[in-house]
Amino acid sequence: MSVSPPEYVAVWPDDEPSVDITNKTLFTWRPEARELGAGAKATPEDLVALAQTGFLDEIRLLRIDEWAKKLTVIPGLPAVTSSLMSVLIESPKFDGWESLYALEHLEELTIGEKVTQVPDGLGRLKGLKRLAIKGRRIKTLPGDLATLPALTHLTIVNAGIASLPEGLGALPLEELQLSWTRKLKALPESLGECATLRA
Repeated sequence: MSVSPPEYVAVWPDDEPSVDITNKTLFTWRPEARELGAGAKATPEDLVALAQTGFLDEIRLLRIDEWAKKLTVIPGLPAVTSSLMSVLIESPKFDGWESLYALEHLEELTIGEKVTQVPDGLGRLKGLKRLAIKGRRIKTLPGDLATLPALTHLTIVNAGIASLPEGLGALPLEELQLSWTRKLKALPESLGECATLRA
């Protein structure tokens, strides 16, 4: 990356087990993975300011961990929307689903266990290939999950769901992983028609 990181970005090389975090640190950056992690004090305005430095022009992955409770939305930034391929959300305070669903180039989305709901609108992510929902507090899935035309990998872990969308069989699913979904008693019949699903 040609742009040097601002002082509030801690660079975390992939071969390092940890990185020094100071009171000024708002974000962490893993250059090899092009992964930006939001710190506890990071706000949407801070992300906008960082984008204006040109530092985010090559971002691939954005992590909003559980302690990043001030980053409640993903600002509509050209640098982010054009290069961001993967998002991980674990913060229970994140409520900017509309901003997330506007990321049309997104290929991978992971929802962590602190999140309580994933509202409808997911179907707008037409390029989404991998979706992982690991929220034990999530009781229902978005109604338009079965309209994701590129979805090949779906992982649901430890979620309190009782059913899966009936239309899943029409998706190009290659892998469906269900773990610790005790309330789920049956699979949609349409999954039997999914020719791409690997055993």
